[in-house]
Amino acid sequence: AAETYGKFFSDNNGQTDIDDNYTVLPTGDWQFSNNTDGITNRAEVLIKADSSLTLSESPVSLDCLLAIQGSLDIGSATSMTIGSSGNLNLATGSSFTESLTSLTVEGSLTSADSLTYSDLSSLQVTGTMNSNFTAGNLALLIVSGSMTSDFTANTLNTLTVESGGSLSGNITAPTVNTLTVNGSLTNNASGNITASAIAGDTLAGSVTNSGTLAISNASLDITGSLNNSGTLDIASLGSLTISAGGSLTDTGTINAGNLTSITIDGSANLTGAYSFPEADFTVGGSLVHPDNSTARTHYLDLTLANFTLNSGATVNLNSKGYRYKAGPGAGDSHDYAYGGGGGYGGEGGRSNSTSYLGGPTYGSLIQPTHLGSGGGGWSTLGGD
Repeated sequence: AAETYGKFFSDNNGQTDIDDNYTVLPTGDWQFSNNTDGITNRAEVLIKADSSLTLSESPVSLDCLLAIQGSLDIGSATSMTIGSSGNLNLATGSSFTESLTSLTVEGSLTSADSLTYSDLSSLQVTGTMNSNFTAGNLALLIVSGSMTSDFTANTLNTLTVESGGSLSGNITAPTVNTLTVNGSLTNNASGNITASAIAGDTLAGSVTNSGTLAISNASLDITGSLNNSGTLDIASLGSLTISAGGSLTDTGTINAGNLTSITIDGSANLTGAYSFPEADFTVGGSLVHPDNSTARTHYLDLTLANFTLNSGATVNLNSKGYRYKAGPGAGDSHDYAYGGGGGYGGEGGRSNSTSYLGGPTYGSLIQPTHLGSGGGGWSTLGGD
């Protein structure tokens, strides 16, 4: 039968409390194999750096707070559940010996050092997990709680972030067969995820990528949000749709040379040059680029087969140019709110309350291709 290590300590021989909560096991090697081994009403236990604890039941169910400064050995147990009131805390320099194929975290798992799960096949997090790790071949990773982990899995058959769940870290998973995101997935700068398919060709949750994310779907519908500041490889995509209520933000790199259809019924915030020479690009929602400051950082340069702007849709770049007092046509100013207007295809206007001149002419009045310059007065808005 499964052993529940909920409240345990042998007797009071040598026992000392480090506070009102923890029970400290005296220095030594402690073994618990069944629930008659010295159970007391203690629910929080510390294994000191010069001690070890062996739990020999299988499967293991942990429902207390267990802090390990020394070593924890769960022997040949292949399954472990940290219950909703359980908390396993592995301190720096501690050791955890296991041969798990299944790990479920309903409570909390925290590890100061990175762990290695050689045989792990299934990991489910409904509670909180803050632990870096390396795994071989994971069949299943499901997160409906909160998981913050830098981890590597050689293969990962199914990766699911459920609604309300959050997974973040440097995630290295070069072979993900099925990716489902209904919650929040954040792949940090050193992460690399390659997914054969997003389930149902639909991204319903929130994905933030500053590393590398590769998706091999033939079509993709973003009904949630995708924020890319790293590398997004969607070279296999033929059709990309951003549905109403969905959003795509890109300040990184997108590889998508095979797109033939792009439909934006939600919102797209893009920057830089994009070449989709075979694509019909339709905007039914909103297309913008990010605001600029003192340099030309953000702009849009699209190479397309066809561009369609539907009735009611917008490509609105107002106030996305250079900030106040910046740009080749910046208005004259002093260190207070008043100043001349920004120039572009003509000179900017003179300040109506001071003698500050408008900015000089540059660019084309009828075919503008440059960013607008800011006026001379203090403002948070940029030029048009």
